[in-house]
Amino acid sequence: MVSFAGYEPSKPAGLPDVYEFKGWFKDEAFSEPFNFASETMPSNDLMIYAKWAPPVLKATIHQNVEGTGSPIIFDELPYEKAIHPDTMPIVKDHQGIVLSDGDENAGVVTVPEHHTWIGWAKKVGDTYITYNFNTILVEDIVLYPYYVDNRVYSVSYFGPVGESSGPLPVDHNKYAKNSFANIMSASGLTPPSIDQVFLGWSNGGIVYRPGDKIKVTDNMQLFATWGPKPAATGITYNPNGATGEEKKYSPLPNNATHTVIDKPSDWSKDGYYFDGWNTAADADGSGKSFSPGAKVMLDNVNAPNVLYAQWKKCISVEIIITGTNKSLPYNGLEQSNDEYKVKYKVNGATVPGLPEGLTLNEPTDVVAKGKNVDTYTDILSADQFSVTGTEMYKYKVTVNLIEPDITLEITKAPVTITTGSDSKAYDGTPLTEGTATIDGLVEGESVTLSATGSQTDVGESDNTYSITWDNATAANYEVTDSLGKLKVTASTTELTVSLEGASYPYDGDAHALPNAATTTALGGATTIEYSKDEDTWVTDLSTLTATNVMDSCTIYVRASNPNYANVAKGSAALEITKAPVTITTGSDSKAYDGTPLTEGTARIAGLVAGESVTLIATGSQTEVGESDNTYSITWDKAKASNYKVTDNLGKLTVTDAPPVNVKVEKVWEDQNNEAGIRPDSITINLYKQLGEDAPIAFVDSMKLEANADGKWTGELSDLNKYEDGVEIIYSVEEDEIDSRYYPYVKGDASNGFVITNYIVLSETVVVVPVETTWDDADNQDGIRPDSITIELIADGKVIDSKEITEADGWEWAFKDLPKFKDGKEIVYTIAQKQVDGYETAIDGYDVINKHAPIKISVNVTKHWEDQDNKAGIRPDSITVHLFADGVDTGKKLVLTEQVEWKGVFADLDKFKKGVEIKYSVKEDEVDGYTAEIVSNDGVDFSITNCPVLGEEIVVPTTGESRGIHWMMGIGLMVAGAGGLLLIEIRRRKAARKS
Repeated sequence: MVSFAGYEPSKPAGLPDVYEFKGWFKDEAFSEPFNFASETMPSNDLMIYAKWAPPVLKATIHQNVEGTGSPIIFDELPYEKAIHPDTMPIVKDHQGIVLSDGDENAGVVTVPEHHTWIGWAKKVGDTYITYNFNTILVEDIVLYPYYVDNRVYSVSYFGPVGESSGPLPVDHNKYAKNSFANIMSASGLTPPSIDQVFLGWSNGGIVYRPGDKIKVTDNMQLFATWGPKPAATGITYNPNGATGEEKKYSPLPNNATHTVIDKPSDWSKDGYYFDGWNTAADADGSGKSFSPGAKVMLDNVNAPNVLYAQWKKCISVEIIITGTNKSLPYNGLEQSNDEYKVKYKVNGATVPGLPEGLTLNEPTDVVAKGKNVDTYTDILSADQFSVTGTEMYKYKVTVNLIEPDITLEITKAPVTITTGSDSKAYDGTPLTEGTATIDGLVEGESVTLSATGSQTDVGESDNTYSITWDNATAANYEVTDSLGKLKVTASTTELTVSLEGASYPYDGDAHALPNAATTTALGGATTIEYSKDEDTWVTDLSTLTATNVMDSCTIYVRASNPNYANVAKGSAALEITKAPVTITTGSDSKAYDGTPLTEGTARIAGLVAGESVTLIATGSQTEVGESDNTYSITWDKAKASNYKVTDNLGKLTVTDAPPVNVKVEKVWEDQNNEAGIRPDSITINLYKQLGEDAPIAFVDSMKLEANADGKWTGELSDLNKYEDGVEIIYSVEEDEIDSRYYPYVKGDASNGFVITNYIVLSETVVVVPVETTWDDADNQDGIRPDSITIELIADGKVIDSKEITEADGWEWAFKDLPKFKDGKEIVYTIAQKQVDGYETAIDGYDVINKHAPIKISVNVTKHWEDQDNKAGIRPDSITVHLFADGVDTGKKLVLTEQVEWKGVFADLDKFKKGVEIKYSVKEDEVDGYTAEIVSNDGVDFSITNCPVLGEEIVVPTTGESRGIHWMMGIGLMVAGAGGLLLIEIRRRKAARKS
């Protein structure tokens, strides 16, 4: 069957000319194309369908008025549909302001600066015609964004000084860019000398003669140009009453042949046509006549040589066009109206036709046509009519378009739709009646009608219908309905209602019964209402809620239905049950110490989110034994009635205190009993004390002697730790032994006691303890060193040194020093290496480093810039306060003229905790003045007071006044002090205003 694939049938009659063949299809709906390559001929007949459809159109949308660049293509536009302006690109000006809405996805057109947006346009030749988006598309279209340059330019004439005299021509016109201006005459100018002649107007090296045209590309400047006058002749063409200026052709060679010109293009005379030249100016041409193109010889004998334009009145021809309107009822066929009326007037008189020799050219494609109900319009335009013929210049033809629209109105055809009636008693099922007919359809058109009326509930309604306009169009018909009635009467069956109850554990939320009540109603508008008290009823079950346990209640229900005679009633329970919570307290244990044992942990599990309680573990156990760790509870943001509490209490256990064992060690510092006076044993006595301020009592004693290892140790065991609930403080002491020993006891009952016995002998060692004292006001100036070096001197010779720091407490001891040398007692002294900024004094083994904190003075000088108190408002004194690191020190100066407005804050600390103090001053506000405070070094301050701006101070006008000097000074001070000075001025001015 492949051989049939290229066959194209003839177009069926009645289809529009534009319809195109779209191929062969298997079905009338054209849903599946027929494939000649794969299909085979069946045994029976084969039916395939040719598809004809209007063409798919394309729109090319340029993005600039020149049409350059890549355009936007809409290549699937439906035939006989308009382009919607919302699908066009958005148009914005050069600042981004939207000039024309559209689809941003289609692009954005930017109108250049100095241009005015006109609209989207078609382009015919070099002419842009704005596009009407209501236009129905029947062919491909190209559109341009049309915008025009809105700048205007001028043309100016100049005559250089000394070269000519007389008034220069003035062109008052404003020109658009690239338009043309007529070159004006220089008739008002006088040449600079009698032997010179005007050559024209010069611009950019080009000389233009009067009557010429110049293209305006900017503000144009034309300069008068003169040259030597030749011995020659010339000719003048006079417009003779027409618009335009004389045309002079000179100089021309004497006795030269000249070709007579045609009418200059800028000459015109309304209602007249040009009929040649004549040497006489009168309308009858009494002189000699010349036609354009004639050859004449010019000389100086009959100068001036002047030819006058001859004008004859044009014949006025008026063509009057009036479009017509035709109204026809819809008949299913395409109908049309192409009629318009034409009238003629010649020189104002109505005539049956055009003058002989003239022909009216009329449009052949203006027709309003359509098939469906609508108003169809085609528009006549004057430029569609033209007149042709011989000697057209003798006629002034105007086309007067009285009514441009040719319209065709197709009105709706009347049809009547009728449905059937029926009735029954209410049974919960719909009552329907299927009869539906239509009368008045145009022959060949059809619809599908279905009666859709339905009445289920008691009542009466129209038997409505649905209609499918199969091959007909609804808009082409005026439908009149003749609807039947469907009537349902009431039922006597009893209506019942049921409601399901519910129970919720308390969770802090409001709960309602989960399921709405149900009824036995077969249908209809059943009204179900709910109540807690059978007094106030609501239809929304979810509004009847219970949140707390105490809110549990009975929900009553009632139901009514207009299809039933009775009101049904019922009820159900809504219950909130207590939520379970567990309170847990902590456990702990300890040995008896006479103090209460407590454990503060108390927590609750199961509280509803957002609710809270205050729990305090209150259990306490002091004596040996065990008890519950009880609690107290405050229901802060919760209600006890909403919870069922389970206790999980911890235990507090106190056991017997363990016995105390006191260990004692004896240490001998006697050079291994060098003196031979160490005893064989000693007695250690144990004492107790119930509190630091209580009396000390003897407890027990034991004897210590050296064991096999030579250690002197012992232990007093099984001692009580507490007595009467108070922990016992134990201490030890040895019985006195040889007085040449001195004992030293350290330790406690927990860690054991160590008793060290030292011996003092003549041939032994000494200790040199060194202590440093700093007299520097707690390092006020911050110059104290991190360390010092102490030298140990024995009999005048340095034998040792030590670097001491603050971590050592500025103390040190040189130990184990021999007391004697060669039978003489050694003299030990100390010295300190020099410490910068300090004076050092040594008293025995005490070192005193002294540094006096640095003191400074702050000087204050007051300046008045008020023209020597010209306004008489300067005070007798001012008060200046001293600030240290921004804090008022309480110190102040009172400055007066007697002390030359100067003062000193003396004996001031320079440092504080090692950081230099930043001093500043502030003056009490002086009425009528602003104060500017300047200091370059932080110790010398200059306060300048100037009158407030706006005060009535007269400033001399000599340029030497102090007021002017003050203004310059303020500028300098502002530059130096920055924003702080400006802020201070504004603040004080604001204070005075308030």
